Amino acid sequence: MNRMLLVTVLVLFLIFGCTNEKEKKIVELTKKVEELIMKERNQEISLQSTAQNTTLALQAKCADGALKYYNEAIVPFLKSKENVSISYHYNKKLDICLLRVVHFAKNHFEEIINVNENKVIAGFVQSQGIWIIEDKIFTFDKSEYSFALNKFNASIKPYMEE
Repeated sequence: MNRMLLVTVLVLFLIFGCTNEKEKKIVELTKKVEELIMKERNQEISLQSTAQNTTLALQAKCADGALKYYNEAIVPFLKSKENVSISYHYNKKLDICLLRVVHFAKNHFEEIINVNENKVIAGFVQSQGIWIIEDKIFTFDKSEYSFALNKFNASIKPYMEE
């Protein structure tokens, strides 16, 4: 819109010719248009910065919530914290906080938990030959472990993206 105004000013300048007063007015209008363009750019930058700060705050809240969930709901049931890996992820698009818990002992056991809803979204249990995504259960032969794990990782990918 601001660029259109600048073009209009320039067209008027060309149509009506130049006199000192007209030149001054055109220069004045051109400066106003440039100021409006700069103001618009600064507002866009400010909005981007605010959105980034909001996302960072949500990520920090997710980290705190995921750690609290892990300590209160997972740790009491672990025989040992050895061979356990945890990570959290805030999915901005879905607006959910996820906790990923991976157990590597004799068998691979993994779960993805929606911390906000206290709900397991996905799970993988090597010893049982099953993996779950939302409410769907898939079985696999233990000889298909790598194939099943790849399918599981592909199915949780949309949750683990932005």
